[in-house]
Amino acid sequence: MTDEEMNVVELYDQLLKDWHELQTENLRLEKRIAELEKNEKKATREVDSYEPNYEGKCDVCGQSPTVTVVKDGKVLSDVGLCGPCCFGSAECLDPAKW
Repeated sequence: MTDEEMNVVELYDQLLKDWHELQTENLRLEKRIAELEKNEKKATREVDSYEPNYEGKCDVCGQSPTVTVVKDGKVLSDVGLCGPCCFGSAECLDPAKW
């Protein structure tokens, strides 16, 4: 096999590896979306507040704090998303805007 053919084989192997990693990440994100949708149904009930979780990092963008949904002093859901990813607005980076 020539050097050029070896390079093609190596590139192909790397592409397959990258594709597999992307598929694995895609499955993880699909599971997380399903979990969030389930939690959203709980969270859409009347809530007392949305509290910042400064220890959490957003599952989508890695920002902090993440949103925690509170009702009757109990955590209904630790959403795992920062304010902007949860509420769809850049203004929501500030927890005071929740």
